[in-house]
Amino acid sequence: MKVAYNDNGDGFMLRDSALHMIMKRKGMDCILEVENMMDINRHDPDLIAVIEELGSEASEFLSKVVIQEIPDGVLYEIEEYGGYEEVVPPRMTWEQAMEMNSETPESTASTPRA
Repeated sequence: MKVAYNDNGDGFMLRDSALHMIMKRKGMDCILEVENMMDINRHDPDLIAVIEELGSEASEFLSKVVIQEIPDGVLYEIEEYGGYEEVVPPRMTWEQAMEMNSETPESTASTPRA
């Protein structure tokens, strides 16, 4: 699966021309106005196709939208630090961590230190 993210310090921003191409691919005639790029599904096939077609021209000024390939069907999150983004596995909840710990053989489970 391919996922789009920003590899520069100004956040995930696409040029209007790229946004219009995405809408055209989806068969939508309306003008796309996106105030928050976080609402775009980052593994959307049309988004990925437009970024691959336009290359660096898909990115708005000072953004560097790129694609990372991850295994199909895995969950992911996009973490952002100062505009830079990274595609990462989702964080675990405390319940998930406790469940994993209970499945770990006791000899290898970590024990709290006093």
